[in-house]
Amino acid sequence: MSEITSTRVGQTQVIRFTRPEKMNAITRDMYAGLTAALNDAAGDFGVRAVVITSEGDHSPLVMTSKTSWLTRQRRNHLMLLDS
Repeated sequence: MSEITSTRVGQTQVIRFTRPEKMNAITRDMYAGLTAALNDAAGDFGVRAVVITSEGDHSPLVMTSKTSWLTRQRRNHLMLLDS
């Protein structure tokens, strides 16, 4: 099952994060899925609004899954800061 779903409800595109077991922390694949879903919505003139939501008790876009980015740290010169 994909960690992101995108469905059309009338003129609204609903993008849902479906990773509640990890508090909907966003992975690289989820960023790619979100980008694709937003690009699809942007190219569809019938879409008038986009709603981003999630399953479970945790909001989307709150955190990034750090472990999913570690393999790209050196290659992309990303700095991961621990708070």
